[in-house]
Amino acid sequence: MFNWKKRRFRANHFYAILSISLVLFLLGITGFLFFNGKKLAEHFKEDIEFSAYLKDDLPPESTTGLQRYLQHQPFVKSLQYVSKDQARADYMKANPDEDLSLLDKNVLPASFEMKFHSAWVRADSLQRIQGLMTAQPAVADFVFESTTVDSVDANVRRYGLILLLVSGVILLIGLTVIDSTVRLALYSQRMLIRSMQLVGATQSFIMRPFLLRGAVNGLVSGLIAVGSMAVLMQYAIHQLPELALLQDPLVTAGLFSLMILTGILFSSLSSLLATRKYLRMQLDQLY
Repeated sequence: MFNWKKRRFRANHFYAILSISLVLFLLGITGFLFFNGKKLAEHFKEDIEFSAYLKDDLPPESTTGLQRYLQHQPFVKSLQYVSKDQARADYMKANPDEDLSLLDKNVLPASFEMKFHSAWVRADSLQRIQGLMTAQPAVADFVFESTTVDSVDANVRRYGLILLLVSGVILLIGLTVIDSTVRLALYSQRMLIRSMQLVGATQSFIMRPFLLRGAVNGLVSGLIAVGSMAVLMQYAIHQLPELALLQDPLVTAGLFSLMILTGILFSSLSSLLATRKYLRMQLDQLY
């Protein structure tokens, strides 16, 4: 009988650790998306291309002067010159069914293809940049997809709100699951708690080992969840290397620490509340 109870006690705590680990893992994924959402939005914005088409028959010094001017602008993150010949080759590659060789003259203009810093990829800022670019003597036109920029801004706000709501719901559910799991694990120990109370043990003496057990369970659960998160992140980066650019080591370290602390804190708190509950119950209520 004793061995059977002991095995059931260990099984209960094993299931508690497993359940808490799963909850912390889900909270970790949600937290990662929440904390890195801004960086992900910045990545999308900084991946949008803007084109400054040049006038035909520009002297080389005009093109070079415009390039130096653009390189010193605070909104320009990257800059690439595309010659008329390169523009023709790129167009033919993208449209293999069209034959531009029949034309006597290359009608495609040279251009500067640019990507901007995310802080400038906003409707008001782009209007200012457009006015600045078209005022340059060498620039024939400045083109960007305003619908793309508006769509990115709208999606960032929409998904940010959705993620915030989902994070709150998952956090609430997760903490409820942790509390229920710990209470269930302690249920098999309710008679032991009462026996210790009957022989004169103080409440602090009785609660101490259960609090320690709860803290250890929370720590182990947190480490398991963090390890699982690390494996998942490495796998995701292996499949999509661009994700490595979105990771902030300080944010990731803070998130992992928060996951472990959450496991320890709420597992210990649930152990405390459950133990106090059984200490206050009447003997007939324990059956």
